[in-house]
Amino acid sequence: MQNTGRRLHGRLSGVGTGSQADAISGGVTMVDRQYFPAAAQAARKQQHMTQAALADTVGVTHVAMSKYLRGLLVPRTIVFLRICDVLELNPALMTWPELEAEREAWGD
Repeated sequence: MQNTGRRLHGRLSGVGTGSQADAISGGVTMVDRQYFPAAAQAARKQQHMTQAALADTVGVTHVAMSKYLRGLLVPRTIVFLRICDVLELNPALMTWPELEAEREAWGD
C-alpha cells in the first residue's frame, strides 16, 4: 500500500523530491509547476526583490530558490508557504490556479 502512495505522490507533485516519508506525510507541496514559478517571479519583480534577497528572507539557498522560480524543483510545504507569505501570494491559487477563474465567475 505504501508503494502505491509513493507512486501517486510522484504523479501529483510532478517531481521526485523529498524523502519517501515526505511522500507519505505530504511534506512536498503539490504546486502548479507552471503557474507558481511564473506568479512568484512576477511578484518578486513587482516588489523589486532579487532572487538572492528572497532566498535569504525565506531561509533557503540561492540555488534552491532559482530552481523553485524556474519550476525545476517543487519547494517543501513550509518553504512554499514562506515564499507565498513574503511575496503576498495566495497559496490556494498557487496550487489550484483555476480557483481564481471560478471565483471570478461566481462574482466573489
